[in-house]
Amino acid sequence: EPQMTDDTISRQAAIDLALPICLFRQQISAMFCPDCHTIQNIVVGGIIADVAPSFRSEVGRLCLRCGSADIKIWDKRTCPRCHGNMEDTGEQEFWT
Repeated sequence: EPQMTDDTISRQAAIDLALPICLFRQQISAMFCPDCHTIQNIVVGGIIADVAPSFRSEVGRLCLRCGSADIKIWDKRTCPRCHGNMEDTGEQEFWT
């Protein structure tokens, strides 16, 4: 049986601690749809990406509202309706 050293134990502890983070790593990306002029939040990564590879990135995703394939990552400055420049007012809304 191999000897467990402090270094081996430290590396294994680091792996054990990192594992849950890797399994659930996902992000929410704000996407702009030029067809229905809305912002849609899509999930990228996480466990779902393991079984549905299309969820690994924003590429090839469809608008959740109208089904358009022309969605793009929103720059967080351009109004989706009038294409004017938006200013940050500090207001934020959280939804689940």
